[in-house]
Amino acid sequence: MRFLTFILTVGIWIAGPVGATPERVTSSDDRIVAATPTHLYVLRDIYDNRGSHYAELRDQHLVEIEIETHTATQFWPLRRMEINNLPVDDFQVPGVVTDLDVETHDMFAILRDLGAAPMAPHEYATQDLEMSDEDTLVEGGETVRATLDQIKVAARDQLSLLQGFYPPSETEEEFYRADKIEFYELDLEHEWECELLQEGITLFRQEGRVPVVKLHCENWDQGGSWSFHFVLH
Repeated sequence: MRFLTFILTVGIWIAGPVGATPERVTSSDDRIVAATPTHLYVLRDIYDNRGSHYAELRDQHLVEIEIETHTATQFWPLRRMEINNLPVDDFQVPGVVTDLDVETHDMFAILRDLGAAPMAPHEYATQDLEMSDEDTLVEGGETVRATLDQIKVAARDQLSLLQGFYPPSETEEEFYRADKIEFYELDLEHEWECELLQEGITLFRQEGRVPVVKLHCENWDQGGSWSFHFVLH
């Protein structure tokens, strides 16, 4: 599995000159920052390598996810930036950041208005959970808590909210000229590789503990990877 694509790319560059232009790759990562009794609020960091070892385009959004259905219901753009990792013929990470002039919102003002409580991810949420060889989420080594199909649907329901924000272009040149990210359309029929990350949060209800776990999935036929959350009701 290629969960460390960017890190490996950096390592290759440091070890010696990179001779080939990389494929264009898009990824997104969700981090829970707050919650209300009905919704999660995640910071979504979207990365596009723009087919380069040295430059990237990054977007950040605050995304609201309904706990009962795993579905993203609304979002607020926070920041769009270009990052140059080769500013003076000397590769460096982090690179030089240039913020782009786009509509943005104040994440903390939004969370304050929503009455959302800060949440800190922890390993306890994944206790006794693991991904099986069949890519099902299993508790205690045998009890299936989520099938791969259920995981795929949750990913689609959380990530597809932003597809309208990244309209398709006909050519790569159009993406570069418009400073657009090539956001992928999730295809549930493709083969996915998924990993349970050792972080999440724990909700508590009258009926007991409700873990919210983080998954990272890849589909390199679609040129991307993404993380999202699954609520184990």
